[in-house]
Amino acid sequence: MCDRHTDERHSGNPRDDVSLVHDTLAPDESTTEDSIITEAGARKPGEFGRRLKAATQTGSTTRVIVPNKHVARAVHEFTKNPVKAQTDSGAVPYRTLSALRTPAGDRLVRETSTPPATVELPATGGAELTVGTETLRLPGGEASIDADTDLPDGVFIAKDEDGTAEVKLKGGSRKTVATLDSEAELRASYAPIQGWFRPDRLSYRCDITIHYRDPADGDTLCTYTQPERESTAATRATLTAFFEQFSVSVEDHQLEKAEFRSRYRAWLNATNQTRPSAAEFGDALHDAPEIEIIKRGDWVIPDRAWRFPVTYER
Repeated sequence: MCDRHTDERHSGNPRDDVSLVHDTLAPDESTTEDSIITEAGARKPGEFGRRLKAATQTGSTTRVIVPNKHVARAVHEFTKNPVKAQTDSGAVPYRTLSALRTPAGDRLVRETSTPPATVELPATGGAELTVGTETLRLPGGEASIDADTDLPDGVFIAKDEDGTAEVKLKGGSRKTVATLDSEAELRASYAPIQGWFRPDRLSYRCDITIHYRDPADGDTLCTYTQPERESTAATRATLTAFFEQFSVSVEDHQLEKAEFRSRYRAWLNATNQTRPSAAEFGDALHDAPEIEIIKRGDWVIPDRAWRFPVTYER
């Protein structure tokens, strides 16, 4: 769907034109404050995710403006599953451009001779930062490093010295291992360890509207639409797909009926599929994930955990 909107305040490039977005609102939405994310934020998935997360927490209408339909489709796919990859124990997040910092605001850096750091978000919570063959486990999912933290080889805390250009490198037990004269000297031998985007939704697709520009007219915004809602005829297949995508095998954990059903229905809504009735949901479970009856009408799925320790807020 494309609608022509002309901005009388600007005669040049309309890419930063907020009025274009407000003009796409329905009459009863015209007073709603919008959170607007331009195409610049869509080029780096981690940064885009960070901005998207902040925007959808405001309660305002969130609209994403991208340059063409190809990018709109990419944003659509990202918002349906905002992680880079899935693993047997969790997920690999998209990295952000900013350096990972300790609670005191100091940067984590690595020697440029070491491999780039990788991150995994395990289903059991926290984060695992791996450099070479060593893994640093961060229970809170942030750089919650104290004096007793055993940093991987080649990883240091870079602390700026107040009032000087010096940068001190600290290793385990906060011992200073080197003092560098300047930021340039730091960059010559050390690289920042980038942070990562941790989603607070399993999907953001229901929280945003995506607009792209009509290639024939820069004053026209098109709204990217999802496919028509799919039938529930394949409910068992979709439930199995959901189960495999959003849960992992973990001993001594379990998925409970109420949350499983809530997340499954929210996921169907985000992927533009019709929600099943209670009877259809029950039929789908018949040949789907193994369940354990704990009392009449209630059950759990044992030895499974949610791949993403996040919740829907619909």
